[in-house]
Amino acid sequence: MSSCFLLRDGRKQACTVVPSDLQLFVYSDQAGEEVRALLDPASQQRLLRAQPPAPVHSLRRSRRNRISGPQQRNPAAA
Repeated sequence: MSSCFLLRDGRKQACTVVPSDLQLFVYSDQAGEEVRALLDPASQQRLLRAQPPAPVHSLRRSRRNRISGPQQRNPAAA
């Protein structure tokens, strides 16, 4: 089962491997989900390094689904 963590940049991330010595503040969000806020950069680094690598197919999918800015046309090519 994964736990929800609030990273230091404000993003939430589900993590499956949780080291025991992290500096955390635990609270419940508006939906009642328990969130663990990381209190120092070293705790965040230990948490993220403990996670297993993402499967290759999910990395390809996330790159494909990335939202890009407006496409610019090259008027000389038209």
